[in-house]
Amino acid sequence: YDRSDLIEAAVATLKEALIEEIIVVSLVVLLFLFHVRSAVVAIVTIPLSVLIGFIVIKLFGISLNIMSLGGIALAIGDLVDAGIVMTENAYRGLVKAVLKTDE
Repeated sequence: YDRSDLIEAAVATLKEALIEEIIVVSLVVLLFLFHVRSAVVAIVTIPLSVLIGFIVIKLFGISLNIMSLGGIALAIGDLVDAGIVMTENAYRGLVKAVLKTDE
């Protein structure tokens, strides 16, 4: 039973989801914070985390199947949420620090 076509389609879907999530994160951060560096940090963090995940999968010899790809897809959603929240909190902390030094 050859599932290579299904796995290739799942990988393609995962790539599309990753690109869409990067676009969404960058738009949200830019629209609400108006801070380009914060958006760059969030944009770089998401694909880097997925890349590290694939490296760990390769190192441990885990096969790419539907379950592992589904787990990575779920993790991308969590990464997006965490990336936006952490970026907003870091930016808010920087603004507070600047306001304290101005007083």
